[in-house]
Amino acid sequence: TNCTFGAMYRDRLCMSGQDNAIYMSRQGVYGDFYAGAEVSDQQRALAFQLSLSSDIGAAPTAMIPCMDAYLICATSRSLWVVKGDPAGDGTLQRISETVGIIGSKAWVKIDSTIVFLGRDGLYQVQADGSGLKPLSDVIPDELQTIIVPTTVVSMGYDHDRPAFHIYLRTADGSDTHWVYELATESFWPMRLQNS
Repeated sequence: TNCTFGAMYRDRLCMSGQDNAIYMSRQGVYGDFYAGAEVSDQQRALAFQLSLSSDIGAAPTAMIPCMDAYLICATSRSLWVVKGDPAGDGTLQRISETVGIIGSKAWVKIDSTIVFLGRDGLYQVQADGSGLKPLSDVIPDELQTIIVPTTVVSMGYDHDRPAFHIYLRTADGSDTHWVYELATESFWPMRLQNS
């Protein structure tokens, strides 16, 4: 496939990144993406967009499964949650129409809390889609001007500090690393050393 990222959710392989759809395999059969099965078949493969009603959805940027009960999905400017199985009695609910996730690795999950990098700051949301709030009021210029896909963003969490690490990997090798400390509520640039 031409999909660039994926997730496992409710025994389905979920893939996206080639267009504006999220593709879910047949439950338990990860290579079966045939979406023409009977609607009554709740294990069928399916595809959907992150949009309301008959709108055309923007391209997905991230999928974050949690406890096989919730799947947080994002575009660069919107946030959604799938509750349950969409081929059964599941639902797709919009969390925000203005806040999204910048890339497929620009998030970290701590228990049932998800922290992610949006276009204008760090945010946190609960796995069920509740409690969306910004963690940072100010964000460094470099983190506001990220161009995806030429820059790959990934995040990690340091339990000892506690702090969030934001890594920026670019095609030209000018990689950078930022840390957001919870105690000081501040961003700090870090030096990367090539070995």
